[in-house]
Amino acid sequence: MPDPHALQTASQFCILTSLRWDPILDGHPDCAYGNLFYLLDFHRLRLLSSVKCFNEDGTAAEGRGKWGSVLAWLEEKTAFENEMQSEVRSSGVCLNGPVRVRVTLPIPQNSETSPAHRNFNLTITQIPHVPISTLFPSALPRPLKPLPSPEDWMLHVDTEATIPSRLTRHKTTERSIYEACRERCSLPPLGVPGSKHEVIIYNNHEEVMEGGFTSLYFLRHGEWITPSLTCGGCEATSRRWLLEKGIVKEGIVKKNDIEIGEWVVMSNGVRGVWGGWV
Repeated sequence: MPDPHALQTASQFCILTSLRWDPILDGHPDCAYGNLFYLLDFHRLRLLSSVKCFNEDGTAAEGRGKWGSVLAWLEEKTAFENEMQSEVRSSGVCLNGPVRVRVTLPIPQNSETSPAHRNFNLTITQIPHVPISTLFPSALPRPLKPLPSPEDWMLHVDTEATIPSRLTRHKTTERSIYEACRERCSLPPLGVPGSKHEVIIYNNHEEVMEGGFTSLYFLRHGEWITPSLTCGGCEATSRRWLLEKGIVKEGIVKKNDIEIGEWVVMSNGVRGVWGGWV
């Protein structure tokens, strides 16, 4: 198993988040007025939590003590939202439809606290349309048929435990842990066109943590349960929305309780909410 604390060099390490920008979000009550990002403030708060963690508890390669300027920027909600909107609109990418916005925050070159010293990078790519009900469902989706078909998403239980760490609790460019999970399950790398496969990751207590790029939801005793953050997974934005709306609850899901042929729901900040089969 790869060392979960093994890092890239400090010059490569970034905190990141990926989110959806979509014209169909215009005027939605869960989006700020004129804000076409999917749950933008949840992304800001998650970035803020990650920056605080690596600033206070990180290693030298994770920028310990150097994130002050980024903290100051992320604490200014309105300025952050305005700058994100401006950067997307001036990107030159066609915005007639939805796009994926990948935000990376590199370690600042100094620890000054002025927002003028913060830095971030955006990578913007076009993505497929989805209905608004996929982004803001009133309930989690159930399968349309009793058995999986070739076009459905499939989930695979990892063959080894993953040790929780800062790198599982926070989203960064250090992805070797998640790449190893896919390799163990003989799956293609994430992002291969047409691939509809996800990995169910569990910790050394055999408690499910999350998916390789999604939050997971399991139907247990008539309620949808998402693994507790105490199990070592990331505080995802779509997961947070579903919890706040009372659509799902936190709990412990044991690896050995997952059944082949079980329907499991996934979510993330780009695709929204959808389901697949174990």
